[in-house]
Amino acid sequence: MKNESGSPTGRTPQSPISQRTWRVTGGAAIACCAFLTFFAARFAGPASPVWFVALYWLAWLVSLGVAIYCVLLDLRYIRAAFLLEERDLYRDTLGSEEFRQAMYEAQREYQQERQDSGGSGKS
Repeated sequence: MKNESGSPTGRTPQSPISQRTWRVTGGAAIACCAFLTFFAARFAGPASPVWFVALYWLAWLVSLGVAIYCVLLDLRYIRAAFLLEERDLYRDTLGSEEFRQAMYEAQREYQQERQDSGGSGKS
C-alpha cells in the first residue's frame, strides 16, 4: 500500500536522499529536456556559434541522462522494497516457529498414518 510520502512500504528512508527527492529530480530533468527541445530553434539555431550549440545539446544530454538515472534508481528502489516486504511476509508466515512446528506435527501424523495403513494392508 502506498502512503503519501511515495514509499510503497511505509518505511522511513535510511539515506538522506529519499524516493521523493529523486522523483522530483527526474521530473525536473524531463522538464528541462522538454524546455531545451522546445526552444532549440530559437537559442541553438543556425546563427548561433558552434560552441554554444554544442554546450546547448550537451546540457540536453546531461538532463536526459539524469532523468534516465532517476528512473533506474526508482525501479531499483521499488524492487528492493518489494523484496523486503516479501521477506517480512515469509518470516511472518512460513518462517515462523509456530508454522514450522505445525508442519512438523502434520508430517509426523501423516507418516504415522501411512505406516499404520501400509502395515495393515500387507498382512
